[in-house]
Amino acid sequence: MVEGVPPMRIQVLGILVVAIVFADDGFAQTSSPDGWLNPDWNKPAISAANRKPAPRRSLTGMWAPAEGPGAGTQAQGVQLKPNNGRPENELPYTPYGRQLYDSHRALEGKDAVLPGNDNDPRNRCEPLGVPRYNHYNIRLTQFFQDDYKVAILYHYDNRWRVIWTDGRRLPKLVDGGVEIGGELREPRFFGYSVGRWTDDYTFEVQTIGMMSDDRVWLDSTGRPLSEQTASL
Repeated sequence: MVEGVPPMRIQVLGILVVAIVFADDGFAQTSSPDGWLNPDWNKPAISAANRKPAPRRSLTGMWAPAEGPGAGTQAQGVQLKPNNGRPENELPYTPYGRQLYDSHRALEGKDAVLPGNDNDPRNRCEPLGVPRYNHYNIRLTQFFQDDYKVAILYHYDNRWRVIWTDGRRLPKLVDGGVEIGGELREPRFFGYSVGRWTDDYTFEVQTIGMMSDDRVWLDSTGRPLSEQTASL
């Protein structure tokens, strides 16, 4: 789909490997004093004086943008690579990827169309899928984990996702979905995920069996995903 992407990121088998690394101030854990899902946005900004180490091998907690709720809107796409028309942020699409991008009519980004002229799956009440859920209007994202799994609760649309950490292998990718125990299973918006800690602060997730490119976009600017891609 995108030329020049390292093989760790997009592989021909349809697996995208993503590592969550606690190495910057992009997100921070936030408290909920009243016991509900109301973050404490009045916490002091992270600085050298109050910085604390990330929990060892733990994602558990409520996470929010460190710079406040406005930092999570990402109207131009993923913040590190906004779809704003600047040459350094242009993606090197394959011919098919470019054709697919041109067929998407988004409400945001450099090629935005007017309301009513879009074809964003979100506006057909489709789930966003992943990785789009991971960077769409981020306000709060809650993580739970035990010895067998990590569960992600997304604030938008009240969706949740399970990543298995009990040592199971990924299903086999086949035409029409995945194979589990000799049975064909359908593609899913969140796919089928397994994860592992590669060190105390890096959690690696592999996902397979995602929806096709006409059901899931990478972001709200219409950037596409191919069937060779799957999630965080």
